[in-house]
Amino acid sequence: MRTSSENLLRGSAFPLAAVAAVVGTAFFSGMLLGAATPAVSFVLMIPCLIATVVVFIRLKRAADQPTGNEQGGPRTATMTDHPVDLLRAVIDLNPNLIYAKADDGTIVLANAAIARLRGRPAESLIGKTERQIGSPAQEEELFSRSDEYVRRTGEDVNIPEERVMAVDGNERWLQTVKRLIPANTAHPRLVLGISTDITARRNTEEELRESKLLLNSILESIPDLVSRYDHVNDRFDYMNRNMKEFLGVSEVALKTLDREFIQVMMHADDLGAYERQHELYAAHPDIQPTPIEYRMRNASDEWRWLRSREIVYSRTPDGRVRQVINIIEDVTGRRSAEEALRNNECFVRGILNSLSSPIAVLDPHGRILEVNGAWEAFAVESGARPSMEAGRGADYLGVCDRAAAEGDALASGAAAGIRKVLAGHDSDFVLEYPCDTPAGRRWFLLHATPLVNGSIRAVIAHEDITRQKSAETETRRARDFYLTLFEDFPDPIRRSGPDGNCNYVNRTWITFTGRNLQQEIGQEWMRGVHEADRERYESVYREAFRTGESYQIEYRLRHRDGKGRWVMENGRPFFTVDGVFGGYIATVHDHSALKNSEEAIRQSLTERESLLQEVHHRVKNNMQIISSLLSLQLNNVENTIVRQALNESRNRIRSMALVHEQLYQSSSFSGIGLLPYISKLADNLARSYLAPDRPIRMDIAVENIQLDLDTTIPLGLIINELLTNAMKYAYPEDRGGTISIAVRRTGEKMLTLEVADDGMGLPSGFDPGKSATLGLSLVRTLAQQLDGNVVFEGDRGTKVVVEFREQHYGDS
Repeated sequence: MRTSSENLLRGSAFPLAAVAAVVGTAFFSGMLLGAATPAVSFVLMIPCLIATVVVFIRLKRAADQPTGNEQGGPRTATMTDHPVDLLRAVIDLNPNLIYAKADDGTIVLANAAIARLRGRPAESLIGKTERQIGSPAQEEELFSRSDEYVRRTGEDVNIPEERVMAVDGNERWLQTVKRLIPANTAHPRLVLGISTDITARRNTEEELRESKLLLNSILESIPDLVSRYDHVNDRFDYMNRNMKEFLGVSEVALKTLDREFIQVMMHADDLGAYERQHELYAAHPDIQPTPIEYRMRNASDEWRWLRSREIVYSRTPDGRVRQVINIIEDVTGRRSAEEALRNNECFVRGILNSLSSPIAVLDPHGRILEVNGAWEAFAVESGARPSMEAGRGADYLGVCDRAAAEGDALASGAAAGIRKVLAGHDSDFVLEYPCDTPAGRRWFLLHATPLVNGSIRAVIAHEDITRQKSAETETRRARDFYLTLFEDFPDPIRRSGPDGNCNYVNRTWITFTGRNLQQEIGQEWMRGVHEADRERYESVYREAFRTGESYQIEYRLRHRDGKGRWVMENGRPFFTVDGVFGGYIATVHDHSALKNSEEAIRQSLTERESLLQEVHHRVKNNMQIISSLLSLQLNNVENTIVRQALNESRNRIRSMALVHEQLYQSSSFSGIGLLPYISKLADNLARSYLAPDRPIRMDIAVENIQLDLDTTIPLGLIINELLTNAMKYAYPEDRGGTISIAVRRTGEKMLTLEVADDGMGLPSGFDPGKSATLGLSLVRTLAQQLDGNVVFEGDRGTKVVVEFREQHYGDS
């Protein structure tokens, strides 16, 4: 096109044919503008416009120069006499913005469209730059950059979109082509620009994009499954997110899904109906598909019920279905609910018939809609005619009204209560009434409750409470019996509630305290507890309520004579039939006589203990007198053997006296502590036989054992003899060593005594069993008295082991 334009413009005469060609080309481009798309029209139109503008510029330059014709006189005007005006009209009539700029940026051509955009006459734009005509700096920079590129490279510039500010302050979007017009004798080098206002088109495209985004957003956000199926190409071309997630397919796999995929995913029992519907609207263009429900397997391999609404979106020119939009709702929940409802109706009817209470459902007018088997049996037992008076369709309220007219007050009350329920005034109505049947009198509770389902209905139930009434009668009789028993019980009885307050005392309690019932209720009864015992009693009482356990406490309770009587109170928690804690029932037993007897016994025991203590004291004193006499006798005896015999006898007496001394000093006569007794016995013997500087140590290892008098005295004599023997013979020539004494329990009543020394040991050939010495004879005799035996060991020193049984007074 560019080459043809240059050919068209060669020469300087510009004959009419050239002008006509340019004008025709320009109008042809206008036809294209209406016939093709905007982008195609713009591309086809540009060369024509460029040729037109170039012709105009050169004609105008030529017109501005004088010619020979002007000097030759007048002639007849022709069409070629005004080619500049003609082309100017063509350029101004063109809706595109047409302009040309010189190398210095000044505008040398501007059509009417440019003038309208800038809001000023086209002539005022000529010879000015973009800055001089007030173009925004950003636009000026943008235009200058593209103009400079054209001048520098000589290449056309196609700008798909550029934004300019119109005189009215609104943004306008332009599609622009710029071309370099080389300089020649007719004009200098120019940059020609042609811009098409694409604002409306761009806004339309933007609105279309927004509409598509909005539609896509709606389709992606709705809970339904949406797809579009192309029947011509036999494949899906769109699925929303929910549909893809339901089927478990990706966007890539979507394009490969065809009718075979539907056949695989759909339940075999539903596929036939689905295919028949497709065949129907495919064959009849005027028929729209009707909703259909079928089962389809989802991505989790679960069968789901779907309700499909298909819309024929487009058809081919010959009427065949091209695209179908499918909007699918998952109705599995509804189908399950419907199935459950069907099952529930059977279930409810089964429940009604399984209930033992007679039940009927009344309509808003009081007529029977439904009854169970127990109702029908009840009607027969009551002597009613089931089909007319108590069966389905019978006027239940009418029956009640007729009975009320005959003076039946209960029937009147029942009719009034049921009507209030049917009117929505009451949410429940209950009436207890007797019913005399051939089998005897029976008691019932009539329950009327509303059943709201559009209109208010009522469910009538007759609960047989005959057994309950009998139980209540028996309960009253039992209560009267136990109340009488409590009232006449020989011990005072008090009952407290869960809050600890007294709510009942029997007649015996009133007789005991001499106060009336009001003076005992609540916390008032606590005033009767002796002040010295009250704090202790309240502590036990509160702890019982905290733990819920039984308690027992002894305290003094004020008697009617004003004195405190010792009583023993036993409290036990009680519970209702529902297992709820109800409080405590306490029985109080007067045991003042027992306390007096205990006090007398305690006083007698004190006296006996004092007497026994005095006896032990006197025995100890007598033995000390004997010991003192022996000591005096020792001072007058020179014979060594006699002195030794007297000393040993004195030590034996001291060992026995030591027992009585400890009993005298003890607060208990039940036993003697072995450790202090043996320690003191050993100390006395050491002072008797050993010099203070003798290096002999006593090692005593005795458990904490208490023994009575019958065991301690013989055991003490045995220890006395064994320690005496060790101190006299184990360490000759003032040698030193250790004597050990140990006593431990080995059984329930068995004990073991060990006395050992690390001295010289037993003499060679010594037989303890045949020894006739007094000391060893005493040891054997006393061991037998304790049911024990004696063992001598003499390998390293001497060790004597005595195993014996604990003795008690009266043991045989």
